Amino acid sequence: MATVPATPSTLEDMDASGLKMIAYQNKLANECQLDDVFNYLSEDVIPDPNGSEIPDAVFLRVPNSVGADSMKLGLLMDLQAAPRLGNAQHMLGYEENLRIKHTTLYHNEIKKSVASFGWGIDWNALEPYQAYKKIHPKMKKFLAEFRGRRCRECTMLTYGLELTEAPRSLTQQFTPNIFVMNTALDGMPTWDVSANTLSAAGTYPSSDTVTGDYVERIADVMMAAVDSGAHPEYANLKTVKQLLALEYYVRDILKLEPIMLDSQPSYIFLIPSNAVKIRDPGETGSLAELIKDMSGFTAYTKAIPNVIGRYGSLVFVVDGRAPTLTVGGADGSWTLTPGFLNPGGNDGRNYSAAWSNTSGSLNYVFDVGTILGRAAIVEWIVADYKYATEATEYGKFNGKGAYGLSGIQMVKYEAGTPADGVTGAGDTYQQQSSCMVIMSRAEIVEVS
Repeated sequence: MATVPATPSTLEDMDASGLKMIAYQNKLANECQLDDVFNYLSEDVIPDPNGSEIPDAVFLRVPNSVGADSMKLGLLMDLQAAPRLGNAQHMLGYEENLRIKHTTLYHNEIKKSVASFGWGIDWNALEPYQAYKKIHPKMKKFLAEFRGRRCRECTMLTYGLELTEAPRSLTQQFTPNIFVMNTALDGMPTWDVSANTLSAAGTYPSSDTVTGDYVERIADVMMAAVDSGAHPEYANLKTVKQLLALEYYVRDILKLEPIMLDSQPSYIFLIPSNAVKIRDPGETGSLAELIKDMSGFTAYTKAIPNVIGRYGSLVFVVDGRAPTLTVGGADGSWTLTPGFLNPGGNDGRNYSAAWSNTSGSLNYVFDVGTILGRAAIVEWIVADYKYATEATEYGKFNGKGAYGLSGIQMVKYEAGTPADGVTGAGDTYQQQSSCMVIMSRAEIVEVS
């Protein structure tokens, strides 16, 4: 068991003892990190046991609710039964029952601590850098970036990392909504909850390799899209026709619910920063010259970080934190390894090597984009972050930490009697808010 607080690092531990000579001539620099789209397009929703009206936002926030381990958020469904027509059809006995579909929310502890000196020789060596005064800003930055990882994780794997740990111990599952580039619309991976259980997918900083029947189906489609690994360029995101197929798939087949942006039904499309061909005017069939000029955007839409334009109902946002998904194993026993960007540039994605189809050094790495519709993910904040301190050795060794209770997850509904998302009698699983978009990585610099 770890000692609390942990022994802090000295300048020697940091291999930075030479800094003592220039202590008063330098300042510690904060690393610049990308802004995050999930800080925008969000709205609070107040739980109502009689059915809540879901806001016109992609990210829902449910405020504090101390005392509950889980909570069911209900949404009153629209009327669907046929009307009665003419004077021979009567209403009596044909009344339609109101129906509520609901999603179950969870939370868990999230904690982060930093070791520091309170006094002494080592404190004196670090004090000129005002390092200890930067602990709280660094803590806030870490937790904000960790929140960004959790948001992206749940759009792929249903639950954020925190919900996989005890005492919640929820099992992550791949989303049922997947679009793979260079694949016929009726050839997308078929989802089955009984074939979808993963084991330890969301470890930190890198994700574990996962297997299963649904994993096998996803990998089969991914490998078919790239001709068994021989032609990764087949599954690049690069043409207007691909986007037309994607838009049709999410709107008319998956029936994702859009949000309203600039008075138009819209989906946010997070495209990986590596998806350069779609923005290259020199690419045949590229979208670059057709993307709607941003002058038509409202100030609210322009404020979304890295938004670059619109085509149809798709609003493009370049995502420098987009996950990766790597295929391993072999046909009949494929594996998938998700990868996410963690706080402080601790990159758990598969960015270390290029695509390889060479025996002995295979590397089938795909980029993952995301379509976000209305109520794509939800964050249940049971208790906001608070700070605490710990001290030993008369205050010479200190620990400063932040802790809170929250959980981020995909919005998926159970209509009828809730059964924890497992399909059964009187129970249906609905996910009509987001879609994972899988594409192979485009080389930014190509050699002819």
